[in-house]
Amino acid sequence: MRIAIPSEDGSTIAQHTGRARGFAIYEITGNTSRRLAFRTQQAGGELHAQPCSHEPGNCAHAEEGGVEHHGHRDHGSILELIGDCEVMIACGAGPRLVNDLARRGIRLAFCREQSVEDIALRFAEGKLDTQSEGSCDHRHN
Repeated sequence: MRIAIPSEDGSTIAQHTGRARGFAIYEITGNTSRRLAFRTQQAGGELHAQPCSHEPGNCAHAEEGGVEHHGHRDHGSILELIGDCEVMIACGAGPRLVNDLARRGIRLAFCREQSVEDIALRFAEGKLDTQSEGSCDHRHN
């Protein structure tokens, strides 16, 4: 199983998943973890600097799942980077990212740990204290 952990520096979990510089990717086998890569976003963590390019009222994806999200920032780069992962572990994520990951079949877990190495190892050992909720509550413009 592969897991992804958003990070600014490859060592600590990012406080804002959408603005993370990249994702630490780990292979989990049994109760061990092995770091495979640190995959960086093309925009260098500036995911939220790229708005939806559609005009208001002219957006084919203006409503998905009953949620208006025109003016959103595209999560496509995140989904491409971690598309081969089964789980993303983050300290928080906005509701749209939560939904986008679910649509792709990527499970999301939230934790309070800071070290990506510790997170990966504790996840492998089944000892990571995860929460079912961790959505951020700041506004995404």
